[in-house]
Amino acid sequence: AARARVHGGNEYEAGGERDPRSLIIKANVGVIYYFGRQYDHAIEELQKVVAEKPEFAVAHWGLGLCYEQKGIYEEALAQFERAATLTRRGTNALASLGHAYGRAGRKREAQKVLEELKQRSGQRNIEYQIALVYVGLGRKEQALDWLKKAYEKRSTLLTYLKMDPRFDPLRDHPHFQELLRRMNFPE
Repeated sequence: AARARVHGGNEYEAGGERDPRSLIIKANVGVIYYFGRQYDHAIEELQKVVAEKPEFAVAHWGLGLCYEQKGIYEEALAQFERAATLTRRGTNALASLGHAYGRAGRKREAQKVLEELKQRSGQRNIEYQIALVYVGLGRKEQALDWLKKAYEKRSTLLTYLKMDPRFDPLRDHPHFQELLRRMNFPE
């Protein structure tokens, strides 16, 4: 049966057919479905990658994203914890874990992740990820402050800002709208 595909999905799926061993292409299909808010399709694609290579961190991270958006927090946390372990507590997996802890009401764990990320802030440009954890904690003003810092440091992760569902709680905020305008995103 045919199913709707998000913009860009066709190219990635074609790439996966040309090189069926390319796990990153297969995982990116799932992540594209995630950004298109087609979570069930994303889960289906990402589960195939995990079945093929259980230690592939990107697939666990993507599954965590989808389960979180579906409100299945325990499964989301399990996937993010697996991704964080596989990446040796990599910044993106760790920030996603912190965000999900906050959304799941596990504020203490989210705060611990936030502190761990802040300890790294002098070493890397991780303002976007810190903002993400603040969003998960429901602390909008702090999240916006850190997004402003990410903008000032020209964080490339800001390219995801307009489409990442995790930032939905900020979308109506005037400072968020102003940031999007300053970034010159197309309508």
